[in-house]
Order: sequence, then C-alpha cells, then structure tokens
Amino acid sequence: MRANIAALLAVITITLAACDPVAPAGGGTGPGPSSTAGEAACDQALCLEQTVDMLDALERPLDENVLKLFSAASDSQRNLVYVSGIMSGDIAVLDGATETWVRTIDTGGPDRGLKYLYADEARNRVFVLDATARAVRRIDAGTGRVDGPVDLEGFLEGHQALVDPSSGNLLVATRDHGIQVFGGEPLQLLYEQTAFGENTGQMAYDTARGVVYVLDSASGAGSRSIYVLDPATGTRTGEVTYSAQPNDRSRWLMLDEEGGRFLVGTGRSLLVLGLDGSTQRTIRLNGSPADMLYDDAHGAVAVLSTEQPSAGRVAGVGGHLHVYDVSSGALRATLSFGRKPHRINLNRANGHIYVANGDAAVIWSIDTASYGSAEPIRLGDSVEQIALAANGATYLSSRLGGSYLSALDTDGAVTETLTAGTWPIPVQTNRDGTRLLVLNAWDSTLSVFDVSAERALLGTIALGIPDGSTDRLPAMAIDSSRSLAYVAYPEFAKVVVADFAAMKVIATITIDGVKTGDTGGGPGQIQLAVDETRNRLFVLVPQAQEVTVYDGADGYSKISELGRSHINWTKVPREGELLFFDHVRDVLFVGPVEVEAASLTPTGRSLNGNAWLFGADAESGTYWGIRAGQSGWLVTVADAATLETLHEEPLPGAHVLIPVPALDAAQHRLYIGHQAEASLDVFAIGDPR
Repeated sequence: MRANIAALLAVITITLAACDPVAPAGGGTGPGPSSTAGEAACDQALCLEQTVDMLDALERPLDENVLKLFSAASDSQRNLVYVSGIMSGDIAVLDGATETWVRTIDTGGPDRGLKYLYADEARNRVFVLDATARAVRRIDAGTGRVDGPVDLEGFLEGHQALVDPSSGNLLVATRDHGIQVFGGEPLQLLYEQTAFGENTGQMAYDTARGVVYVLDSASGAGSRSIYVLDPATGTRTGEVTYSAQPNDRSRWLMLDEEGGRFLVGTGRSLLVLGLDGSTQRTIRLNGSPADMLYDDAHGAVAVLSTEQPSAGRVAGVGGHLHVYDVSSGALRATLSFGRKPHRINLNRANGHIYVANGDAAVIWSIDTASYGSAEPIRLGDSVEQIALAANGATYLSSRLGGSYLSALDTDGAVTETLTAGTWPIPVQTNRDGTRLLVLNAWDSTLSVFDVSAERALLGTIALGIPDGSTDRLPAMAIDSSRSLAYVAYPEFAKVVVADFAAMKVIATITIDGVKTGDTGGGPGQIQLAVDETRNRLFVLVPQAQEVTVYDGADGYSKISELGRSHINWTKVPREGELLFFDHVRDVLFVGPVEVEAASLTPTGRSLNGNAWLFGADAESGTYWGIRAGQSGWLVTVADAATLETLHEEPLPGAHVLIPVPALDAAQHRLYIGHQAEASLDVFAIGDPR
C-alpha cells in the first residue's frame, strides 16, 4: 500500500548533497512557486530538489503505475482479474470479491507495448503476449517468476489465443502463421500447425473431449468449416461444416458445452449451430461488433461494439454492450459506457464482465446477473502537461490517467484535483500566469480559468468544430498580448482562433496538406508558435517538413512557407515540441535551427545536436532545451547569443514517453514531468555557465 500523504510530505524533498546551502537567488519575474526563506539554493547548474510521485500524492492503492489499460484476463478459481497497460511494464491485480486493486506484478518485459493477457487458472500462471515486442512470457502469479521471452511469429494485433487447461500450454493463432503452441519447462515453442493457412481463426476448448475447435475465419463463401485439433500433438482430427451468409466473415467462435452447440459471431449476425454444424438459429446483431463472449451461466452472448462516427466525428467513440438470449434470440439488455472499449473478459467467480478502457483510465465492471449498468474502476495516472500559475500553483494534466488536473503547492503537495472536460491536452498559462487554458480535446472546448489568486472558471468556449475522437493530439499556442488561443486539430486539419477575453471563436483556418480523419495517433502532427509583435502564426507540419506563416492582421492569409529549400530538415528531430519563438531576440526555432523572424530566413546557426527548446531565461541569457541521447534524455542549456552549449546533463529515471519540461525562469526552477511514470522532478537552477 502507498504511504499516506503525511508520510509523503515528510520525505518528498530530496536535496542533492552537492548542493550547498546558500542564500536564495533573487531577481526575475513571472509565474510559479516562490522560493521560501532558508531554502537551499543550487551551487551547480541543476540540483534536484523534489520528486513528486503522483501515485503517492493522490494516495493510490498500488505501488506501480499501470497506464492506458488494454487487456484483462480472469482467474475464476481465485476470483482475480489481471489488467495490463500499453504504457506500463506491470500488471495490476483486481480482487473480484471486493473489486479493489491489491497488487502489481512485473511482466519482465518492456514498458511500452500491446500486452495481451491469458490466465492459466489451474497453475496460477499468466501468459503475457507482447504483440509489439513479438514475444511470449509466462509469469508465476504466486512467486512473480518470469519465464521467457520466447519469440513469436505472425501478425499479432489480430491474433487469437487460449490456454489449454489440461496442459497449461498457450495456443496462439494468426492468419499468416497458423497456430503456435508455447509451454514446457522452461517456456518454449512446442510446435507449429500451419495446415489451416489463412483460414486460422478463433479457437474454443472442449473440456469434455479435450480438443480445440478452430474457426475458419477467411472464407466468405456460403459453406464454411470449424476444424478439430488435438492440442497435444497439433494434429487435425476432424471438421464440421456449416452454412453462413456469403460475404459476412466469421470472426468469433464460442462453445456452449452444456447445450451442445457452437456460437459463431460474424460482422452482422450470431449463428447458433449444433455440434454437427446444423443451423438452429440466426440472431441479427446491432452495431458493428468489436468483441463478444458467451455467458454460460445465463445462456447469453454479450457483444461489445463502438458507435459509428456521427455529428462530424471522424472516429466512433462511445462503447455499447448488447446482450442476446441464445435460445430465444431476444435482446436482453443494452448498455452504453466508456470511450473506445474493444475487448471483454468474463470472471465466472463473481459473474462480472470486465472491459479494459485505456482512453478512460478505467476498467468497467458489468454484473451479468442483471446487466443493469457498467461501473468504472479507475486505474492509472499520468503527467502530460505542466502549467505554472501566478497564484503559486503548478498544474499537472492527466489525460490517459483519467481526464483531470492536479494543483501542487510549493511543497509538492496536491491541493486540489479538478475536471474541466474530456482529455485535457494541451494545458497552458498565458505569459503572466494569470490565465489557465485547458483544451478539452475530446469535447472540442476550451476552459478558461483565472489563476491570479484563487482559481475561478471564467467560461468554456465551444470551438465550433465536431468533438475530437482520435489519438491525433491537438496543439495550442497563446498570444498573450491579444488574449488569443490558437488550437490545432490534426484530424480536422484546422486551427481554431479563440479570444479568451471575449470568450468566443473569431476565426478558423484550414491547413493545406494535412490528411484528415483517424490516420494514426500521437502528438506533434501539427505544431504552433506565435510572433506577437507582428501578429503572425507559425504552423509546422513535420511530416510535410514545412512551416507556414499566417498574417493575423489580414484574416490569417498566408505570408510565407519555409520548406525543404529553406531549412536543413536533417537537423530537426522527428519528435518533440519543435517550434519555439523568442520574442526578446526576435527569432523562431524549428528544432535546433534558428530563423530570423523579421525576414523569415534561417540565420545559418543552430543549436548543437538534435535539441528542441522549451524555455528562455532573459536574465541569464540562456536557452533551455531537451534532446535524445544514446542512453536517455538530456537537458541542455545554450548561450542565447552564441547558441553554444553551456551545460548538458542526463535526466534521472526512465522515460516510456518523451519527458515534459517547463521552465520557471523567475523562480529559478526547472520541472520535468514523467508522463507514464506519473511523477514530477523539480530542480533548482544554479549557474549553467
């Protein structure tokens, strides 16, 4: 269990031994927590003062973060549910009796990856199929011992798998590599069965006969097959043929052993078949199924689907569960919940269906006795944005960790959490820190808070575009002198201009050359910067290797384009916040490349390495940046006049995602957020020269 907040605050401040206590440095203006009398200042370039672990600060029940929940597997003998996260190397364990998180288990593999879980209930083991690393591991859930990894072949994102309860082996089926079987001591590939070819689909285990049924998932013909496999030898021992509607591919196979029937799910129907393949019933399904399972205790099939895009959205968001009575074909229940859920799992010990929903930071629990509601069980936190306010608070946003913001005081304690909307990203303050702007990315609204003293919501601006619905993360830039927020949505190829003083949208710009729709997730697909003196907006599309300049005084007409013939793009890193405008020196940086703002021409100078800037300290005449080194991320400090590197040092800790930096030059503080680790490092700044 986590230490309580009192214990945390007693130990949260860590001052490096090399940082000798001297008087606090003075000078500078701007937002951010103030130095307190007697606080140890820094006699080096950087001194780590605090590490704030948000799991501790928020009193979460688990020791390790499990983020972007992806897969769930149930152990019905022990009434446990195992849950993996795409951004975490640990598995969370839920007690099905109390529905509380009780512990985590280290998978022994990389943090980031698509980790599918399969439980061997008889032996208290969990298989982890890592589709990203293309490997299988087997964990003893009692001791934590990890076997593997063992290499895995085939296209794994569309794979099917099951555990043979008699042997404890894991059978993995892919359409391009047949069936691979893993087991033994130590874990190894036991055999491959490729005879089914591209027809290899979902499998079901028959406990009475000790055989595995394999669905032919490739055929679109009217006559189709279910193959019979001896799991001990990999031998095909039989075949069952059945009839289906042409051009409606079979995707799911379930076995009702007590009723003696197969249940075959297609994109449009549920086929109820005798064990000889004869058709007993065809049930028409609602929506577009994403997953389904058989609830044998209630003779029902639960079908998970995601709503189709509507109201201008480019991707379906809302989740639905339709429950059908197998014997009558009647629709028993319909539930709506979550955002983009895609896999379901049944824990027979407590009769609950669990749905891991990473985009909502919850696992949904559905009681099959009533199918009355989906109850959220939250899990996972993140630190994805840092905003420094004039009232002394540091605001941290958690998007994948559940759509909330935390406010920290100068001691690193959480003073409040708040929710503005769905998916708060980006989150920024204006130049003097009196306004906190929170883009609610999946609501397409901008919440504006007064944070000059006590936080107060001034209003929420509807951006006049459809709700966001993809992982193509928006970007934002602020023109503080005009109280304008520029918000870019890659999925719509638009930049919305919002006046956050008048609380209204004043313009919408269409960005040429950006493909709209749900075409791959991630940050940085459109990036923004503002030249407030000239009322200009810079729009970077990294994939096109082009910066377009718009004139705000002339209806956002195009002024110029800086493309391949202007900038040496080999120097520009592929990831990071690549645009930075220095209004003091009147220059724009594209990654490390310096551009004169007045003439919009590169100066011929650039920062060393592949750094990108996140801050400038006019008092010390320094630029602050971050770059990827060979063994991790580094913070780099450069002379603003010469661009020569003054200091560089590695950031502590591991980073599953890019570190999130923020500079408080006035208070001589550097903040580094660890996104997937849900922690914040606070450094005192000494003299980088």
